[in-house]
Amino acid sequence: MVALKVQDGRGTTALRAESGNEVHVRWPDWKGMLRVVTTRNDSGSYEVSVGLLGETASLKRAVLKKKGAALTLVPGKDVPAGYFGAAGHPVKFILDE
Repeated sequence: MVALKVQDGRGTTALRAESGNEVHVRWPDWKGMLRVVTTRNDSGSYEVSVGLLGETASLKRAVLKKKGAALTLVPGKDVPAGYFGAAGHPVKFILDE
């Protein structure tokens, strides 16, 4: 099991997933759902991949090595402007273990 926190301008929510499995994340004002795949490597680090639901390519990938490390999606750069609502706050996927 991999523990992440998903943080945006409104707050933080816990997310848990089996290593290698895809989970879906969406807030009410987002324009669509994101798919998140987290895999624990033999070295103890975690590979996090985030993409749009229905798309095969990832928007962004990162290798997180310690608790508190994060992958951040920025509107207008990693996702279309306005994708996370009118406020346009970045969304962080923070390793929580």
